[in-house]
Amino acid sequence: MTYYLGCEGDAPLIAYSVAAPSFYVSEPQVIDVAAVLAAVHQHLPFPVIRCLGSRSGCGCGFRCSVPGFIEPRDAEHIQAANEQQADHEALAAYLHTLPEQTRPIQIYACWAGDETLAPERFRTCAIAELASPDFAFRERELITLSPRPSAWTRNA
Repeated sequence: MTYYLGCEGDAPLIAYSVAAPSFYVSEPQVIDVAAVLAAVHQHLPFPVIRCLGSRSGCGCGFRCSVPGFIEPRDAEHIQAANEQQADHEALAAYLHTLPEQTRPIQIYACWAGDETLAPERFRTCAIAELASPDFAFRERELITLSPRPSAWTRNA
């Protein structure tokens, strides 16, 4: 899976390290970046588009509920589950560091190559929910992230 973040302002890049794999943020890493960005902009009409990656070196390390896929929960998979959780927590922490936006930031999840396909699922959630052990992305999903509580109180 590939996860695209759309936002209005600065979204700093975080380099991926083979020596110390962890959550990272990059520009799209594809052969035809212009075509992919044009496709993604159809779903995420923001000036800044970033790819979100996990310690696996792509988005595959994030929890994803693909039909027919069941996440193993036995003892031998505890380390993988802990690594997944760490990636989700790092994603939420990163999003909390972004400057306040005038509209909610969004994430579009799809398989690489499916960027031209319209979202089939829509969800709104708080940034903190991304770090919940029960949270899983879904294929071709557009997630709208609700503002931080401080933004709610200032705008009220």
